[in-house]
Amino acid sequence: MIIRSKLNELTSILTENNIEEPKLEASLLIRGALSLDDVQLYLKMNDELSSNELNEIDRRLETRLSGIPAAYILGYKEFFGRTFIVNENVLIPRPETETLIEDAIASFKGKKCRLLDVGTGSGVIGITLSLELPYADVTACDISDKALDTAKTNNEKLCGKVLYKKSDLLNDIDGKYDGILANLPYVPTSDIPDSHEPDLALDGGNDGLDVIRRLIPELPLKINRPGIIWLELAINQYQEVSALLRNVFPESLITPVKDLAGIDRFAKCEIK
Repeated sequence: MIIRSKLNELTSILTENNIEEPKLEASLLIRGALSLDDVQLYLKMNDELSSNELNEIDRRLETRLSGIPAAYILGYKEFFGRTFIVNENVLIPRPETETLIEDAIASFKGKKCRLLDVGTGSGVIGITLSLELPYADVTACDISDKALDTAKTNNEKLCGKVLYKKSDLLNDIDGKYDGILANLPYVPTSDIPDSHEPDLALDGGNDGLDVIRRLIPELPLKINRPGIIWLELAINQYQEVSALLRNVFPESLITPVKDLAGIDRFAKCEIK
């Protein structure tokens, strides 16, 4: 069987099993099995697959159909033009978080600043900012040792310059920062999908805001004036979170930052 035929076969199977973006996922599974990049796969579409290669592709397909996300099977995920290691100890980076990166870059480009990435997970936010903002001093924290290990591995692999600290939110964070960015658990407990991603990175309690509610009162002692705070949110959480921020920072400018789908994905709090 040639690669093109196998790609079509996997796409059909994934479609029948209600996997989103089945052709993309089929391509990723084959690329991972054959250790090819996207261009190499395209150029080899008419190559014959060996029995060992077919077995490896089928093994990965079976794993995907069991519910394991493609990113965990591959062991990596693309984010902001870079390849990050991911595993079941960290949340898989979402494209919408790139909107946060773009807004932070626009706010601090060319400036010397101190930035804090709270709940860093795989490290994509802190590492990307450290690479895109050469004058930034970036610190990242997480409560999970295993997540921190993954973030540190990515930082070393990508030549980032992030300082890592273990901390439950801001409990063990010293000093003040010009920008604080947090992609914390915001999924209501009853809505957590069976995605094999860690509950610690997803579970935000009954309404999804338990962890964010704990963070907001800690922010005034850690943010410089002027300073900017970004909080990533789920759909329909912006109004409540903006009110919580207003109680703590009554003189601030609080605005939503929309993702590519037009959803109020982040609450941005600019403190004068």
